[in-house]
Amino acid sequence: MASLDERKVRCLTNWLNLETGSAFPSVDCFEQLTDIDQICWLISHL
Repeated sequence: MASLDERKVRCLTNWLNLETGSAFPSVDCFEQLTDIDQICWLISHL
């Protein structure tokens, strides 16, 4: 499985939090989004 560096993950979590608003719990931890599969799952559920 591929992983992303922390800076890219932070950028992505900021974007996800803006896009999802209050529909999903806030994603603020690097460990929550270090896996490409997790990221794809989250984006597919937006």
